[in-house]
Amino acid sequence: MWIGQTGLAQIDTKVRYGATDEVDRLLEDLLAEPATTSAVPSRCPTCQRDLVRQSLAVGSLSVSACPGGHGAWLSTDVADSLRAFVDSRIAHQRRQQLGLVSVGVALAGAVLVLWLWRPSADAPPMPDESPASAAVAERDTSPLPPVTPAPIDKVDSANISEGHWPDRRWPGARPIPLKESHIDVHEELVYFDRLLTLLEAGISNRLNIEGVLATPRAPERYTALYGVYRTRQEKMLDGLRRLVVPARVQPIHEQIVHAAEQQIAFYGDYAKAKAAEPATDLRKQLSHPALREQNRALLDAWGRIRQLYPELDVATRDAIYHHLCGFDTV
Repeated sequence: MWIGQTGLAQIDTKVRYGATDEVDRLLEDLLAEPATTSAVPSRCPTCQRDLVRQSLAVGSLSVSACPGGHGAWLSTDVADSLRAFVDSRIAHQRRQQLGLVSVGVALAGAVLVLWLWRPSADAPPMPDESPASAAVAERDTSPLPPVTPAPIDKVDSANISEGHWPDRRWPGARPIPLKESHIDVHEELVYFDRLLTLLEAGISNRLNIEGVLATPRAPERYTALYGVYRTRQEKMLDGLRRLVVPARVQPIHEQIVHAAEQQIAFYGDYAKAKAAEPATDLRKQLSHPALREQNRALLDAWGRIRQLYPELDVATRDAIYHHLCGFDTV
């Protein structure tokens, strides 16, 4: 069965990093039809280039992928293994749910027993109860102070303004280890190093406008602060367009540029919607065409990277992946 580039990228990304229900839905959609038993083709049906072996995120499974990023061929065995993987995840999830229900029932029973056993408020104290032990008991049963969760992002989004546009960081977005990276073509390594630097600026701008749109403001402030975001993000986009792009990574670069263009368009419409209706939030914008196109383009770029560098080292892979994730709105 032939799967297009976007589908292949989604399989690899969601299976490796996605939540269980996301993986289940994705694989069930892609593998809804029975796998064909025809022989594996040796060439891509689009560009006629020889297919290459590419590993998937599930165990030791692999596909025959187009090096130009047009898609990949899943053999009958691989498709069946992916189906089995979906079934096992669903079964595991159900066992966990049943286990949680059993634990909940047991805890409820224990609470009921303790409640029935608790001494009456009018009952006299035990004969051997001393003032000291009573003080200890009182001290032990006093409520504990509330625990404040550790902040994920210390920036107060309510304070973002034209004069305060903070530099933000995305968790896990680290630079490529230049000496240890398996990208052994110098021009391509330089390209990705500079790309990630630009994406860091783009991530910071995205997090700021996201914070702006998530906090209560006067309607005109959403429009004004979108202007700040747009000016800064278009500067980042201009930097992307000026990059020296090696021929092999040109298709990847085009998708990232396209994603940046779509992101700017999306937040423009989001800011207008927020100004018109303060209750508007990101969840209500998930079906926006520009948002969906941005996500698709970044998934496509990641899939092409995985195909171009099938033996990529973990540090380089994670550096690129987390920057693309941080730049994506969803």
